[in-house]
Amino acid sequence: MATYEMKQDQDQDKKTGLVTKIATGAIAAGVTALPMVANAAELDFTGASAELDGAKTAIVGIIGVLIVIGGIVLGWNTFRRSAH
Repeated sequence: MATYEMKQDQDQDKKTGLVTKIATGAIAAGVTALPMVANAAELDFTGASAELDGAKTAIVGIIGVLIVIGGIVLGWNTFRRSAH
């Protein structure tokens, strides 16, 4: 019985440590993002619209390829299961 209680205490300590690490990471990310937001008002993105459109097209293409590959893998797995 004592071993089970020790295991519960160890699990609780791990969860507390994980929550502390996540909270610390979130605070660090927030503090890091603040200067970027503060300086965003000074940036001029008028010349970047073509680059952003190109990036959008590339991202949509990559997602499309991943969906097709996922469909092929899913179909192959279904084919293998039904062949047995």
